[in-house]
Amino acid sequence: EYPEPMCAAIANLIAPLCASDTGHQLTWTTVQQCIPVKGSCDFPVSYEDGGGLNSEPDWSRPHRATPDSLKQLRQDWVQLILHNGMLDKMQAFFRAHEAQPPFSAEDLAPFRHSLERFMQSHGMMADWSIRMDQPMHLEIMAAISRIMQDKDNSLFDMLRHGAPTGIQSDIPPSTIFPRAEDKADDSIPLSIHMTNRQSAESDLETTRDLVNQELEKGWIYEYHGTLADAQAEFGDKLAIGRLGPALSDHRPPRLVVDSSICGLNSRCSIPERTTLPSALDVMRVYPLRETQEQLVGFSLDIKSAHKLVVIRAEERGLLGFTLDNKIYFYKVAPFGATFSAYHWTRVGSFILRFFHHLLWWIHAGFLYVDDYLFLFPQSVALIMACELCIASQILNIPISWRKSEFGARIHWIGCQFEITSGYIALPLVKLEKLRNYITQMIRSSRTSKKALEKLVGLLNWVTQIFLLMRCWLPILYKDLFHVPASHFSIDPGHWRNVMACLDNDLKFTSTPTGTGIPVGSTLLAIRHQNVSSLSDLNNIYLSERRTWLRIRDMQSSKRCLSSDSIRILH
Repeated sequence: EYPEPMCAAIANLIAPLCASDTGHQLTWTTVQQCIPVKGSCDFPVSYEDGGGLNSEPDWSRPHRATPDSLKQLRQDWVQLILHNGMLDKMQAFFRAHEAQPPFSAEDLAPFRHSLERFMQSHGMMADWSIRMDQPMHLEIMAAISRIMQDKDNSLFDMLRHGAPTGIQSDIPPSTIFPRAEDKADDSIPLSIHMTNRQSAESDLETTRDLVNQELEKGWIYEYHGTLADAQAEFGDKLAIGRLGPALSDHRPPRLVVDSSICGLNSRCSIPERTTLPSALDVMRVYPLRETQEQLVGFSLDIKSAHKLVVIRAEERGLLGFTLDNKIYFYKVAPFGATFSAYHWTRVGSFILRFFHHLLWWIHAGFLYVDDYLFLFPQSVALIMACELCIASQILNIPISWRKSEFGARIHWIGCQFEITSGYIALPLVKLEKLRNYITQMIRSSRTSKKALEKLVGLLNWVTQIFLLMRCWLPILYKDLFHVPASHFSIDPGHWRNVMACLDNDLKFTSTPTGTGIPVGSTLLAIRHQNVSSLSDLNNIYLSERRTWLRIRDMQSSKRCLSSDSIRILH
């Protein structure tokens, strides 16, 4: 299956191992000899873990300036893990692959008491209260943040009082992410839409079921009043977006509210630009430094991450949608709003920084949106996984336990990470999807904008690993943003009417009678003669036959593939 040079290289690598005293058995001990020890200061270095500017993924690097503020808590927990049989329960959990968390309330009680004693040693009383409409122990997390001297010192005060949407430009910055350059556009008015997307209307049963699920979970509430009542109550802070279920091949459907169409996203000011790691960042930390020990991967997936952020009560009128002539409003951050991703990223990045401090021993950790990935040395991997699971359960962080993976192979952000071997594979389903896109695309040079966007999007994801393929993408992008021109014929007797529909830039402000020319399109040529101004139109000779106009409509969904793009796809 593999190219001959690769097979030869593998044969040369294995030959000395088979000639050794191992009895021709390729054990990990012999394979270790082939993996070089990564020095303390060797390249490559990974700087992005999703935890912000002050966080790094590789905790095997030397000269760590961060104080070990959770040392006593970690030592207590490790002793409890070893003496309370937690490792056996952790292994049983991974074998069973269950949806229930690995530990019971009785198992967690000693760890909870340990955390309370630890907080008391820092002059703090444990407050296990939970804010309405969100499940996590924010006060405990806030106390841990103060003990760690975490850089994001405005996060928990904001979460207590409800997160702002940013429509008043009052989101407190975290100071752990780069500043955002984009500004809100107050000129776009908020609007109300009483109809939903076609995807919602065509499958009302699924849409109603999803709405009922969110009602039961307390994420939304039905507004018992008319639209006029809502306008009187919320005033200029009322927006009704369009609802549509998001469908995916690998996850259940979920509700998405289009907050752009009602003007909300354009008017929300987000003070910072969040950052995310890529598969390449994971590659850069391998192997962990100054060790040849076998590595183990561990992943955790946060359940309904955006919904963990409660929105400020006085701004919930901005988060509306309708269904079956009823009005609903979100209490928590909905999918589809720009501020939702930003707020969750701040929460998720704090959890990652806390996990780093709790583990402390050499490891690597990453957060991509709501998916965590960790690399542990095998000798302590189960203990470290226990620590993270116990912390998640005690803080009541909702985890999709069935999705958790532990071992030599981890699926994360669509890739298959072979942790022991140190390489990344593309899942067959992704390869088949890419193959189908390419096969359909090369059948004809004519295609659609949507089809080309899907292909380019998937190639962007693939080339985060295969960087040399990036040189091909600009050619495909050129075709994506190049709108082909179309031809329209007119009767010469209607020429004056056509000229009256053009502005100074040769854009059609209205559709000439009997032509079907789209409003906003641009006149490029008349009878194969290029035109660039209104004065050029006076030099055009018109015969008695129908005249062809060359028009470019920037809103057109049609695209043409160049010969270079076809060559690249082949």
